[in-house]
Amino acid sequence: MGVDVVGLGPGRPGHLTGEAIALLGRFPVILRTARHPTVEHLLSQGLRFTACDDIYADATDFASVYRRIAQRVAAAAEGGSVVYAVPGSPCVAEASVSELKRLVPDAVIHPAVSFVDVVAAAVGIDPVSGLGLFDAQTLLVAELDPGRPALLAQIYSDLLAGHVKLTLLELYTPEHEVAVVRAAGVPGGETVSWGALGRLHALGPFDHLTTLYLPPVADAASRGSMASLMSILSRLRGAGGCPWDRQQTHTSLRPFVLEEAAEVAEAIDSGDAHNLCDELGDLLLQVGLHALIAAEAGDFTLADVIRSIARKMVRRHPHVFGDVTAASPQAVVANWERIKAGERGHPEPGSLLAVPGGLPALARSQRLQEQAARAGFDWPDASGVLAKLEEELAEVREAMAGDTQRQAGELGDLIFAAVNVARWCGVEAETAAAAAAVRFTRRFRSMEAAARRRGLELDRLSLSDLDDLWEEAKTEERSDNGRHACGEQG
Repeated sequence: MGVDVVGLGPGRPGHLTGEAIALLGRFPVILRTARHPTVEHLLSQGLRFTACDDIYADATDFASVYRRIAQRVAAAAEGGSVVYAVPGSPCVAEASVSELKRLVPDAVIHPAVSFVDVVAAAVGIDPVSGLGLFDAQTLLVAELDPGRPALLAQIYSDLLAGHVKLTLLELYTPEHEVAVVRAAGVPGGETVSWGALGRLHALGPFDHLTTLYLPPVADAASRGSMASLMSILSRLRGAGGCPWDRQQTHTSLRPFVLEEAAEVAEAIDSGDAHNLCDELGDLLLQVGLHALIAAEAGDFTLADVIRSIARKMVRRHPHVFGDVTAASPQAVVANWERIKAGERGHPEPGSLLAVPGGLPALARSQRLQEQAARAGFDWPDASGVLAKLEEELAEVREAMAGDTQRQAGELGDLIFAAVNVARWCGVEAETAAAAAAVRFTRRFRSMEAAARRRGLELDRLSLSDLDDLWEEAKTEERSDNGRHACGEQG
């Protein structure tokens, strides 16, 4: 008993291998789909089979289709040997075969002529020249490299073709020349239509035998693809590359990750979209470098990073991708924290182990307090929070007469209590402190400018004079804010 997996080839009966023909005539046959040009020939030869097209009819997504087909084949194999036949080759872009191998590890896979062979012949390319293969249904921009030729298989409808076009236009220009290949290798049916990507809809029709060929872009480095960025980084870290980039490690890059993240936050606060775009690029560079260093060590790749976060987003949004209900943002957060805690092996609510130790001190303090509050360790109302702040302030006053160590401890408690007030007010303490630092900087510079206009030096002024300049800066700031609020130029 067992399963032999064979390919029906791209669509010409002559593409069937002798091995496939022999197996198809010996054992019960299950077809993934009867919608294939070779099936008519097999019927004329007296072949009888069971097809799985009924599964397509009532499924909501292709992942479940392939899973159920594999389950059907595995169940049939329990009663004796069967042959599972798929379009093209079972070794190329055949998700149902991957599912089947998981259920029946000893299933025998027999190579066959694939769609890649006939499409490559139709457009006149050599697949060995860095050709990328993608399923149009699961296409991700981050996986594409405009510098390499690519085939996008199974563009089975006009709707999917439209989605593919919009995705590709994030990387390619509307004028980029592409080819739509339909029924490649099928006698009398093969067509190759060349045209601009922006007019992809005019190159149809599109069906289950349609493949899109994307020629490479000459100036691919200027395209917005993660693959292009990784290609640049690989060259920088490769032989003859940049000495600085080649010596970097996860540890040496750690300070830059924190710095770039801080600059992204600063750009967000500034409201400058151009600056934010630039700073996000710097942060993305860090992601790329860490992924490349890990790939060089055999630990993981950028694709693993992308797959990990994609799966995590699906897993942590069961109210979108599953059957869980979340009617409010608060319910979403509760679900998120519960799932996150379970993933980390700490299912109890409010686990402080869920708070990363590498967060900035104010942010970490607030996250710790939020986790403790979820476990029920919290004040019943804001009066207790404010009373605790006053208590800690009194202890700081007492500590001022003591040693530095005690002062540091009491100051830490005071800051922690102030963060708790921020949490109760619904304010991010880290953001509030950053905004205060910006205000202080702005007002101090205003003081310096006012002193220069009057021929004064700050370090020679009395405390009273400095206080007057400070209040003047605050008044000027409020006046400027008032003018801007009224739409005046100032």
